[in-house]
Amino acid sequence: MENMLHTTPTLSHEINNYLTIIYSQLQHIEHLYKYLSKDEHWIRMKEDFSSAFRLLQELMEEENLTCAATEPTLVSSFLKHLYQSWSPRLSEQGIQLSIPTEVEHVELPVSTQQLEHIFHNILTNSYDAICKKTESGYSKNTISIQTELHPKSLQIKVQDTGCGMTQPQLSKVLNPGVTYKKNGHGIGLPLVLEIMESIHGEFHISSSPGRGTTITLLFPL
Repeated sequence: MENMLHTTPTLSHEINNYLTIIYSQLQHIEHLYKYLSKDEHWIRMKEDFSSAFRLLQELMEEENLTCAATEPTLVSSFLKHLYQSWSPRLSEQGIQLSIPTEVEHVELPVSTQQLEHIFHNILTNSYDAICKKTESGYSKNTISIQTELHPKSLQIKVQDTGCGMTQPQLSKVLNPGVTYKKNGHGIGLPLVLEIMESIHGEFHISSSPGRGTTITLLFPL
């Protein structure tokens, strides 16, 4: 994974340019042969192109994240904003989100943009895992965020009651391109790990099938 994203910007833009040209040609062909708009194989091919565009957009956005200026972020304000952003969506699925009621006045050496990516990615995975577990008949749906202040670091732990992962899955989940979700790209968690390493933090993940996943982040102060 070393330097995984630092070599992608130019290549991503070049691929994006070529795909844009090809996609324009496909649209022109569809305009000439209108029956193609109802052809199952044609529709699936266009959907594949859309997935490729989304993947490239994520790659280019993530390169910006790894290069973002490290401006301190106040933890208490960030967690409140995170709660307000996610609670409505989670409530619709009967998922309860809990955050610390009080967080000491602590600033982390990481930009708000980077923190947003870290936690939105983790919460998205928790959301998907709980929804998948709920389909199997389970009913306990919770995501909890806990903080613990140490002399030289702040530990933030995110626990969910989702479907969890097997040990073979867990051993590969941080490898770029590995995903266990439909339409996933396997980029999010590897980037989270890279951001944590770039600030000399730590990232740990544990999981068990049917019992959920716990992610522990250790931010240096």
